[in-house]
Amino acid sequence: MYDFAAVSAQIKPKLGCVADNLALIDERIRMATAQKADLIIFPELLSGRYSPEV
Repeated sequence: MYDFAAVSAQIKPKLGCVADNLALIDERIRMATAQKADLIIFPELLSGRYSPEV
């Protein structure tokens, strides 16, 4: 049997701040990797290019 570990990355992205959002993504990837996660689930529209109101 194979154990599967999924991590939900709870992030509040900043609209239009792609560099800041990428830094948050990188941080969460490093944290999940340290936890031996097989899958990381990020919120949609995370990169900061789109507004959820659109």
